[in-house]
Amino acid sequence: MPTWLTMQPDDAARDRHPSGQWRPDLARLAGAMADRLAGEGHPFPRFAASVLAERGRLGMDRTAFAAHLGLDEPTIAAAEDGVLPPADAPTELSRLSLFDEDGA
Repeated sequence: MPTWLTMQPDDAARDRHPSGQWRPDLARLAGAMADRLAGEGHPFPRFAASVLAERGRLGMDRTAFAAHLGLDEPTIAAAEDGVLPPADAPTELSRLSLFDEDGA
């Protein structure tokens, strides 16, 4: 069997590659999502966008994200739907805000 068929990825090479250094701009992502959520009439679009951006950064579905934070799924859903006021959110969620405002 040719050796190239059994080669394993070289993590060091991946670290050196320019794409390996790229990190998403969560504030920019959240800003774009907040604009869209606001346009759809969600009461707390910035807070919702922050929660969605963090869940996306972690690559988790809603169930895993809720478990990761020690919260129930309906609380996560309310935050992501933009109907949970940041002031009423559990600390685990309220600390995720990428904005310096009240989440509206």
